[in-house]
Amino acid sequence: MSQFDFTEEEVPATPVIPYAIGNYTVVSLLPYPIKETKPGIIPSYYQIPASRNNIPSILPVGEAIHWLESPFGGNPPPAPIKMTHTPREVANAIVNDLIEAQLGLESDAMPGLFALEGHLKVDDVVKKHPAQLKEAGDRQKRWFITLVRIADDDWNRYHQHKFVSDLQRYAAKYLGLDREWIGQTLSEVMLQCPLCKEYVRGDAIIHSACGFVLDKVAYKKMKEDGLILEVTK
Repeated sequence: MSQFDFTEEEVPATPVIPYAIGNYTVVSLLPYPIKETKPGIIPSYYQIPASRNNIPSILPVGEAIHWLESPFGGNPPPAPIKMTHTPREVANAIVNDLIEAQLGLESDAMPGLFALEGHLKVDDVVKKHPAQLKEAGDRQKRWFITLVRIADDDWNRYHQHKFVSDLQRYAAKYLGLDREWIGQTLSEVMLQCPLCKEYVRGDAIIHSACGFVLDKVAYKKMKEDGLILEVTK
């Protein structure tokens, strides 16, 4: 199944994690929603809303499990072995995997993502962890500046909008910068996703952030051509 092969009706809701002292909380300062899939474990889908007005968005996470086939033979075969991942392992995996997949990372420039111990609310994060929020915000701002510089270099080299990513447009918008490669206003150059209300390239078929199908005709043709696998449940 494609990671982003979802229609509006098929986008799963993030699992609601019951409160537990041992849970962890993923904190995001990114101005767009995040979707992370972890195939093979349960739960396997995690979504963090967009941060608005520098107010962090959060996702409490609990333990996850996966089933390991028993190495011992037999007839009938032994039952699978249940393996458990702690909330700390799950939260750090979400944060690290999302960060490591990004462009333009430096030791002091990266997405504003981090994990905290405990099942926290937004007010808890704001009141109890202001230093970490500031550090993450500063790192994210430096990362956005780096992304804009990369976009500037690519634009000067190619002068084509296709070499500028949605993420780099997000960065420029967040920093309040005016760049030729943004073209017109974002609402004129880009479509607004009806599911998550974020902007995406006008020629996009599927919104990579939330998985919404933007061009159903092109999406159907890609499925017919075998370029997208059917969703399995």
